[in-house]
Amino acid sequence: MIILKQKLLLPKQDLLRHPAMKLLLRCIRRESSLQLLLALLPVLVGAALFVCCRHLGTWVSILSLGMWLIGLLLIRKALQQPSGESHPLWHTLLNNPLRIVWVYSVRTQVMPFGFYLWETGQMYFKLVDGQEICLFVPARKLRMVSRFLNKVLPHATFGYSPENEQLFRENPLQLIKNHSSLT
Repeated sequence: MIILKQKLLLPKQDLLRHPAMKLLLRCIRRESSLQLLLALLPVLVGAALFVCCRHLGTWVSILSLGMWLIGLLLIRKALQQPSGESHPLWHTLLNNPLRIVWVYSVRTQVMPFGFYLWETGQMYFKLVDGQEICLFVPARKLRMVSRFLNKVLPHATFGYSPENEQLFRENPLQLIKNHSSLT
């Protein structure tokens, strides 16, 4: 296995102060909070169903307890996942940025019947070992984050194309710019 190391182009303190890095950290924390919040939903619904409807029969009680247990398992899973500074993306960006070989973003507009409602953005980070990290980023901030990452990750390929997808499937190292000099 090839271990790739790279010094950061910016000092770590300057990197951490940049608005794009602050935004990425906020997005990581927001995703963790949303996972925990969604995990609480079956716990609350299960408990409410049990308290309000247990007189309706055994099946309702079993269903509500099942929902409650599923919710507890989801909460446990959400609490075990790394968040904030311990998130794999954050750790990779600060300590081993050469592991990131390809970055692209997807902007989705929600427009039922042609009426614009909102826009979402997702940023995909593909790693040299074939892993993928996806992060929801506000759509209006995607360009700012991409420009910043372009400076911080000069070796990485940016933007989606079917050719890049094929190269990533074959050998992720092919997506590193000037990869022959790194191996």
